[in-house]
Amino acid sequence: MQASFTIKAPSRPPALKSEVSARRLSKTPPTPERRPSIRQSAFVRGVKRLARRYYEWKSAHQYLGRYTVDKLLALEEYQRVTSPLRVFAVIALTPLPGLLAITLIAAIPLESPLKGVSANASYFVQSALAYTVMTLSLLFFIRGTLGLPQSAYSHRQCILIGILTAGCNELAMLALSIVWAFPLPFRDFLGIPTFFTLLTATHVWMLRSRLRHYYRSMLRYIPLVCAQASTLFIFQGLAILFANVPQEVQGVITITFPLLRAFLKRMIWTFAGCLDDISTDVTICVVEIFGSLFQNVCVQNARSPAIGALIIVVDFAQALVEVYMYLNHKFVVDGSRAVSTAVRIVESSLYPTVLTSTTGTDPAKPDPNEAALDISHRGNSRMLSYEEAFPQLKKTNFTLPKRRPNFWQAPTYLAGVSNRKQTTKKSIRG
Repeated sequence: MQASFTIKAPSRPPALKSEVSARRLSKTPPTPERRPSIRQSAFVRGVKRLARRYYEWKSAHQYLGRYTVDKLLALEEYQRVTSPLRVFAVIALTPLPGLLAITLIAAIPLESPLKGVSANASYFVQSALAYTVMTLSLLFFIRGTLGLPQSAYSHRQCILIGILTAGCNELAMLALSIVWAFPLPFRDFLGIPTFFTLLTATHVWMLRSRLRHYYRSMLRYIPLVCAQASTLFIFQGLAILFANVPQEVQGVITITFPLLRAFLKRMIWTFAGCLDDISTDVTICVVEIFGSLFQNVCVQNARSPAIGALIIVVDFAQALVEVYMYLNHKFVVDGSRAVSTAVRIVESSLYPTVLTSTTGTDPAKPDPNEAALDISHRGNSRMLSYEEAFPQLKKTNFTLPKRRPNFWQAPTYLAGVSNRKQTTKKSIRG
């Protein structure tokens, strides 16, 4: 049996519909083909998105404590006046006082703690010297933060307060060692109450009512000082933990250390937000200094060379990620004009209707070479158009206000008034 198939020809649509559909197809722009060079896998996109969010979360406090106009102007003046030789000298000579202090502390010979308190007088001398250096560093830092002048808080007073605080604190620790035990367990933690009590008492005795004007600022700074001190003890506790755990746990601590450092920065910034434009400097300096000391202790207490190499690799990888994420931000202005541009941005936001025109008729449009920028709270920048940069400026006639007469110059002013009266009378008569 032979099967038969019938093929039905499709019916042709009307000519009008075909012309309309062809016209619509001709108006539709062709879809551009995606270049294979920009195609990325979902894994790569996810990693980049995660790294970008981590960088934004970690750096959010930096953009909340931006520099003020006064500090930007001071930086511009410093760049204009200071020579490169002085800059290199400051960079090279700044670590020398700290290096000298560490050398003096390490040069003091120590006896065995088993010999008791009587044979370890050098231990208390070394501790007093170390606490004196730490107290002086803290006092200089607080004085610069509060902006105290030399007349209210001099270098001599700082040195005297540091020596008295450290010396009296060591006497208290010596008495406790004689009564209880030597060496004292958790001596750094036990000495915190006596140290801050003596520091407060010496300030009241030395400065008295001269700091009454800065009383509120000092009270506002106390929580930040406590947060900074807690960071030191947190890293010290982690160092003790790192030295007494197996190799696998040391590897986990090493890998998670960048996250801990970022968390501590955000925690300290919550207390340093009251310092405005130096809050970021305070936060980064405290965590980075103590974090570097912690890494050195971890390298010394590593269970194997592999852990030491892992510490170096993690630190180097973190630096590469920081540089890569920083370079992704598109900065339009170069470094030589960054300060002046930042000042213009702040001034334009405070005074958006300031004119730079000398004719008094039309506002002068900004120079295209001097681009206006819009910076978000996350640091992303974009170009602004003329209408966006100057929303309140319109092409209207601007007249300068009349100058008010100076009544101290009585003869000149009265002569001018009499001349105007005579001119008015002549015009009325005419």
